[in-house]
Amino acid sequence: MHIKIKVESFPLHFIVLGGILLVYSIFDLIAGQSYILDTILVILGVLLITSHQRVVIDLKNKKYSEFYWVLGLKMSNYEQSYQQITSLVCATGKYSQQYGKYNRRFISGTMYSGYIELKDQENIFIGQHKSKASLMKKLAKIGSQLNITIEEKFD
Repeated sequence: MHIKIKVESFPLHFIVLGGILLVYSIFDLIAGQSYILDTILVILGVLLITSHQRVVIDLKNKKYSEFYWVLGLKMSNYEQSYQQITSLVCATGKYSQQYGKYNRRFISGTMYSGYIELKDQENIFIGQHKSKASLMKKLAKIGSQLNITIEEKFD
């Protein structure tokens, strides 16, 4: 049995931009304005919409695979064996960022990250979100497929 997990994709505003580019360039191609530019915009729009990072867990062979999915193709596939999946982890972390050179502004908050914890190996990153409820919904779905518990770790 394979479990497929979409880890990360571009932020929503990039996906919307890709959709707008795609629709605009298709209409412009039909109108016959600029074939080269419109073809480049179609490719860029499809790239923005379809690109994301995935993890596939093969429970039968005890292997997992991490890769980037670009235009329907697997890029930089990394495959590793594991002994045992121990739990799902929801970790809490703080972030802060500073903007501006003279008029400084600070942004800070809490980010929630999800991991699959493996016995005696590195954890598998499966996503992050600013909303704990959104991440827990994703972790609950994965946890029911793997039949394991979800643990919360706080900093």
